[in-house]
Amino acid sequence: MNRLKHLKEQRAAKELRMKAIMDLCATENRNRSEQEKTEWQTLKSEVDAMRDEISALEEQELIDARSAKPVAKPDAAKPVKTDEPISMRDQIQAWKDANQEVIDLVRTKTEQRNIPALELRAVADLTLAKLNAGGSAFLPNAGVLPGINDLVRTQPTFWNRLTKGRTTLNPLVWINKVNKEGAANFIGEGVLKPQVSFELATQVSTPKKVAERMRISTEMLNDVPGMESLIRNEMIYEIEKHANDSVLTATASATDPAGITTLASAFSLTTIEAGTAPTYADAIRAAIAQLQSLNFTDNLAAFINPIDAANMDLSKSSDDGHYLLPPFVSANGMVVSGVPVYVDNNITVGNLLIGDMTKYKIWMYENLTVRFGLDGNDFSENMVTVIAEMRFHQTFSTNHTGAFIYDSFADIVAAITTT
Repeated sequence: MNRLKHLKEQRAAKELRMKAIMDLCATENRNRSEQEKTEWQTLKSEVDAMRDEISALEEQELIDARSAKPVAKPDAAKPVKTDEPISMRDQIQAWKDANQEVIDLVRTKTEQRNIPALELRAVADLTLAKLNAGGSAFLPNAGVLPGINDLVRTQPTFWNRLTKGRTTLNPLVWINKVNKEGAANFIGEGVLKPQVSFELATQVSTPKKVAERMRISTEMLNDVPGMESLIRNEMIYEIEKHANDSVLTATASATDPAGITTLASAFSLTTIEAGTAPTYADAIRAAIAQLQSLNFTDNLAAFINPIDAANMDLSKSSDDGHYLLPPFVSANGMVVSGVPVYVDNNITVGNLLIGDMTKYKIWMYENLTVRFGLDGNDFSENMVTVIAEMRFHQTFSTNHTGAFIYDSFADIVAAITTT
């Protein structure tokens, strides 16, 4: 085995272990233990020793290269002539040796000189097929475009729209006023005042954890440029996308948050009359009316699929085919009666989600983190384990039931159609 390569691989493994010790202490918000300090210092000493040895081996390689037997220099004034054809590599080396002095002067900008032209003589007719047949699989010069083309996939855009805060509480408890009885009233002189009362009830949340792991060799991390960033970004996407999907549709359990669509109500208002051919814009306006009738008037937002957004834009009159733009809709169609409409691929085609976005909240308990570390047999196998995880509370008060509507456009349109 190439000793220089072997030392570099050993150094990389030790440096990864040093980083894993520091990352663990940072994650747990503590100083290193005595055992960790001893291990880290031992690793550092070994890495420093390896660094000196690696530098010496690299220097020796340069010395060996300079001491290698040079190609015989032909007369600079005469062309290379031989009865036997020589390879392109030898022709280039011969030209370089013959003109080394001129090349050095130009490279160091000591003098302005003209470098003699390089002419290559083919051994025979050269074709790409012959080059490849001779084992030169990467001739002509191959090149790899920078970066990696990512997958085209739905992004966790709904997660980014949610109201978020931060807490260190576990469990997280909030209090609801319930069972309100009695009311104020006008009374006569000397009459007993009416009695009122209410109760307080609690709701509780424990943090919900979303996580995943991956394993990769140290060689892969070292040999592929940008591999660490690629892995980190992929795992961040996976964690946020699963959180995104869960806060939309998950059924509440000990491990999963309650999805906003499972807490939402269906459209049920029966007093809206939109005529014989209501549009999707009419359906959104009717849903807004239902929310406002329940006293949810602020912070409203609507979410629809791109297909439904296109259907809204393309609504036309059945009489003469002109485009329809209701007076309560903005010119671009993305504000209906003052409520912003967001186009989001995470919403199922044909459905409308709308509500007061401050009533469903995410409280970050542990931020999304990605950690690399050698663990167990991974150290002897040169394998790195990568862990990504995030913990958060999701809160929704039972007093806010009705703050969200999730229903199909077809059902809403049918409910508001009048003859």
